[in-house]
Amino acid sequence: MIRRLLGGEIEPATRPLILAVLIGSTARAVMITFTSIWAIQQLLATDRELSVAYAVAGVTAALIGYAAGVLADRIGGRNVLLTGWSLQTVVFACFALTGHNVLFGLFLIVCTTSLATLCATASQTVVTELTPSERRTSGFAVLRLGQNLGYALGPPAGALLLSFGWPVMFAAVALIAAAAAVTVALRLPTRAEPSTTQRSNQRAPLRTILTDTKFVWLYIASCLAMIVYSAEAVLLPISLTETHGLSPQTWGLLAVITPVLVITLQLRVVEWLRRVPLPTQVAIAVLLMGGPFLLLPISSAIIIVAMMMVLYTMGEIIWAPAAQSLVSRHASADHQGAYLGAFAATLPIGLSLGPLIGFQIRAAWGDTAMWLVNGIIAAVAAMMYLCGSSIGFSQRE
Repeated sequence: MIRRLLGGEIEPATRPLILAVLIGSTARAVMITFTSIWAIQQLLATDRELSVAYAVAGVTAALIGYAAGVLADRIGGRNVLLTGWSLQTVVFACFALTGHNVLFGLFLIVCTTSLATLCATASQTVVTELTPSERRTSGFAVLRLGQNLGYALGPPAGALLLSFGWPVMFAAVALIAAAAAVTVALRLPTRAEPSTTQRSNQRAPLRTILTDTKFVWLYIASCLAMIVYSAEAVLLPISLTETHGLSPQTWGLLAVITPVLVITLQLRVVEWLRRVPLPTQVAIAVLLMGGPFLLLPISSAIIIVAMMMVLYTMGEIIWAPAAQSLVSRHASADHQGAYLGAFAATLPIGLSLGPLIGFQIRAAWGDTAMWLVNGIIAAVAAMMYLCGSSIGFSQRE
């Protein structure tokens, strides 16, 4: 049944991790879906205040994500993951107690965004600890499916809990986060301590990465793609609820489209596009992520919004594994982790610059201008991917 649903099997060694990630992602999905709405409606934060908060969150998340990787190398990913979800439990509980304190509420947004990156980095490290090298690709793929199953459960659960008020919803999310921490503590094994030699070999070669001009080109293109990627999580719910009149509960139900499609199509789409060059895949994918939102100024009917979500999700399904494969193919064998770790920082960069750019444009010129700029960024990223293939960033000389 699992093979037919997902298009593959779950490695036995990773099943406790997938369970913890599924539980944690359910809590995280509620926060992603409703936090920006809560900040606008409950805290009465302005677009500019919210954009600054997400910008700060992006910087701190990038730094904490890298620090989490270094710490995981020293004490094990399981211990870092346990710490991350324990802290998330406390932060989520604080959301329920915030009231109308704008500054404290925005501070909590920064904290939860940073801790989410910490948990994501730790989860990926645990995959490397639990699976042999020849099985890690499937381990990472199933990890993404576990995350998206949580993302499918989170929005409708949040919509149901929200009917009882914001404090009740946040308190319930804190309990879910606590369940994730308990699962990590009870089910995940503790890794043996690495030797001193191994620790020294795990240090990231920052100078090599910074002087690699081909990778810098790929990195910039990926940062632009992440800006486009962030629009669905942060900009779209504000646009739909504040400009186009959809209720937060309706958005919570629409948001389930993305994780459901990822769960059912992720492994299958990778196989279907196996013969398509990776630069072509990522170029088409980023256009699918950014282009559909240009329909929103024309019509905000639910069927149109649902169609936009489907097209966006197809782009995300194609882009995520193809972009990681580009980085892995470019990196030398002994620098795989360093390059993939550097690439991971494009997510908080996109999640900070996307809202920063989008909310500023929305405040100055409105929704239509915001979506137009988002589409232009998608087109630039696609051209950079296609042009970058000509300079050979997908293969190391």
